[in-house]
Amino acid sequence: GSRCVEAPAADVKPVLRIGLHTGPCMSGIVGTKNFRFCLFGDAMNTSARMVQTGPANCIHTTKDVADLTPEEPWEKLKLIDVKGKGSMQTYLLRLEGQADVDAISNSVRSYENPLLQHTDSKRSEQSEESYTFKLLRDNSRVVPGHNKYEDILPVKESIFKAKTTLFGLWFKSLEWEQAYLDGEARMVETEVYIGYLLYILVLLTNVLYGYINYRVLNEICTSELSAYREYCLLKFGRNALDLAVSDPAGRQVTYAELMNFAVIQLSPVSLGVLISLNCVGPILHYWIHRSSYVKKKSWALLTVFVVYTLKLVVIMYMMYDGDVKSSTGENMDAEWPSSWGPMITTQALLLVFFSGVPMKLYLLWWIIACALYFGLTLPILLKEGALLSQGDYSVVITNNEYIKVTLLVFIYAIILNAGKYFKDVSNRKRFLQRVSVLKSQDQIIREKSKNENLQRQFLGNILPPHLVEELEIDKCSPLASIERLRTLTETHMGVSILYADLVGFTWFSAQVDPFKVMVFLNNVFQVFDGLCDEYGVQKVETVGDCYVASVGVLTGELVNFKSPTFSETARALFSLQGSSSFYKSSSIHQSVAHDVTGKFTDHSSLRTTASTNAKSLLDFAKAMILGSRRIKKPTLRTPATMRIGIHAGSCMSGIIGTKNLKYSLVGEDVVTAATMEHEGKPDAIHASDEIAFLLPDEDWKKFKLLKDSYGEDMQTYLLEV
Repeated sequence: GSRCVEAPAADVKPVLRIGLHTGPCMSGIVGTKNFRFCLFGDAMNTSARMVQTGPANCIHTTKDVADLTPEEPWEKLKLIDVKGKGSMQTYLLRLEGQADVDAISNSVRSYENPLLQHTDSKRSEQSEESYTFKLLRDNSRVVPGHNKYEDILPVKESIFKAKTTLFGLWFKSLEWEQAYLDGEARMVETEVYIGYLLYILVLLTNVLYGYINYRVLNEICTSELSAYREYCLLKFGRNALDLAVSDPAGRQVTYAELMNFAVIQLSPVSLGVLISLNCVGPILHYWIHRSSYVKKKSWALLTVFVVYTLKLVVIMYMMYDGDVKSSTGENMDAEWPSSWGPMITTQALLLVFFSGVPMKLYLLWWIIACALYFGLTLPILLKEGALLSQGDYSVVITNNEYIKVTLLVFIYAIILNAGKYFKDVSNRKRFLQRVSVLKSQDQIIREKSKNENLQRQFLGNILPPHLVEELEIDKCSPLASIERLRTLTETHMGVSILYADLVGFTWFSAQVDPFKVMVFLNNVFQVFDGLCDEYGVQKVETVGDCYVASVGVLTGELVNFKSPTFSETARALFSLQGSSSFYKSSSIHQSVAHDVTGKFTDHSSLRTTASTNAKSLLDFAKAMILGSRRIKKPTLRTPATMRIGIHAGSCMSGIIGTKNLKYSLVGEDVVTAATMEHEGKPDAIHASDEIAFLLPDEDWKKFKLLKDSYGEDMQTYLLEV
């Protein structure tokens, strides 16, 4: 797979080296900064040694791996001396030949991520488009037997009973009851206006009915047939018959005459009172809903109830006064009770459908209506009972009409109250359901916010803050986020890099329980993490027992810029003392100067910046050695010993890969810093000549000559602590 990746033009082409080992290990997170899931134990250290001692383009393994996979063509090597392990028998697996390369290449192409490997722009657009449509198809996919528009489950009966009282007509919590009533008032705001308008139409219909009834009466009562006249006398009374006979043709009908034949007989005064109440009601309703002074909109429901009750009282009194009290004896209309039923049921229907009043007030309205109905009509019926002995059989018709109207009112009362009750209970259940949903949503939002904060904090411990912010910009677009990773690179100049390793850790991890090893490493790295804040050092990563830190990348004096175009050793840059010679050294240097101008205008030169960073990192390295001496190894009870290497120069930073995101530093100066640690001396700081050049006041001692990346000799220095 690595052979299928085209490397940029260079004198040396990188090749892959792999080491394998099998065995037990411990996993966990160590330290308090730059969290990273790590494996610990002798198996990890042994596999690392296999990588270090193996040849390129091969898989170097221990005897344990070869014994577990005997079918592979293993090549047995001579015994080799492995650091911390002694002599070991190892095996080699060579992968050569074009057939193997083609097979791996095809495998890579089969399983490649469609979001990453696309050099052809047209293919990339098609991939992005197919990815988008794939998301749409996935989102529109419906699970069999499930309707995506299905409502959430209703509230359980046990929960509803626990939250309400009075047969489910009152919430135990006054706050909930007030919220429910306010919500109902807002929901039926428009319906109330419609109810008042329909009430006006009812009054107009009553007048129209009186006019039609008057015309029909004239046709019947003025007929020459005696049967029609007898029916007119029984149906409408003596006054109606005399009026019809004496009424000249073409005479204009008066309002009082129309009301005599209407269902609800209203005087001009009572009609004016009803119209006034019907105008005051909407005005009060509008003011309550629009006024900022009235916070509780449930007052609108009480206003509607009061207005409808007052209208009921006015109509009943007028009917009693005009239709019953003044119409006794032979002038009485035998069917006067028939008008009471429509009057009560009509107002009850308007109140139940166009008011929104709760069941408690609606039931109270019915109690008032029934009390007025029986209180005003029963005394009249008892008084008329005496007329039956005098041969007035119209009383029989009246009693018959009264019984029918009473049954009609009773049936309407049962049906409307039952419907109102179940509707009120249903509305309260829906309200409780909405409250439960809102509480659940609020809890989800709080948990989501808490999780997002935890994720951000955790991500902030893995990646630098500015990278976290840039990644969050495109968090809704997977393709954009992955492509963004490739652009989150910076070049840093004047950087000091440190590598620190525990001496004898391989032998120590082989002798001690892996759990104790992890606890020991955690204690050591926690000390180092605490020192980072004290000395202004950025922890880059930990690899096993290796601790990597830097100054000048995210902390210290920063000289960072995008679009890296070169890699330069520290000595070549620092030898340019003045800013003018730095700018004039080459065209490359001029582009760098243009990019970094203004970033260190408070410093006399780049050397001052690099010296400041190197001083901070060297002080940190001294504190690491002193701090490690206070930590005892488990079981062995000996102090931890560090081997530290530091170097100064330039590097690049960024995120490598798309899984297990890792913020890394790359560059030849990073490799040099690792070499300083590897070739260093226990309990001492091994530094390159760049560090010694930047910090000449330290007690440096010449240590050894090493080869740099160009094959040239490099004098290194040692600092005893």
